[in-house]
Amino acid sequence: MPVFYPVLFVFITLLTSCRHGSKSQASGQTPMEDGFSKELELVQEQLNKNSARHSRLDDESEWLALRAKIVEADKVACDALHSELELAQEMARYGTLNASLSQENVFLEEEQKARWNAMLEERRNNRIKAEARTRLLLRDLGDLRLDLLQKGYNVPAISVFE
Repeated sequence: MPVFYPVLFVFITLLTSCRHGSKSQASGQTPMEDGFSKELELVQEQLNKNSARHSRLDDESEWLALRAKIVEADKVACDALHSELELAQEMARYGTLNASLSQENVFLEEEQKARWNAMLEERRNNRIKAEARTRLLLRDLGDLRLDLLQKGYNVPAISVFE
């Protein structure tokens, strides 16, 4: 008999907790309103607010998409500069080594120097192109920023991380 009472208590607790609340509350829904009974002005006001919100979200989406393009272009430019500087560092290291050797035991021949300089020039050109793409996107962002300022938004002039 002692086991019967705790089991009965648990069973009754579960049974009463499941029946608590109305049918609409149990499903998590509110009762549906009749669309014909709403005031026209109230619905029009809600529609206008929703349209304005959608317009703001479109503007923000355009801003964020352009910022994402700028960040990616700037990362490419940063990587190009890094590659150029690494090659320049390696060339300087070999230049120092070459200068410390005698004229007969040169480490780098003129033909090798010319190839290395051509590689450096190629990397420099890649960096310049990447930086130009970033500047073009920044120009577009400046135009978009002015449009957004005219609409009354508070838009940062530069990245929030700089």
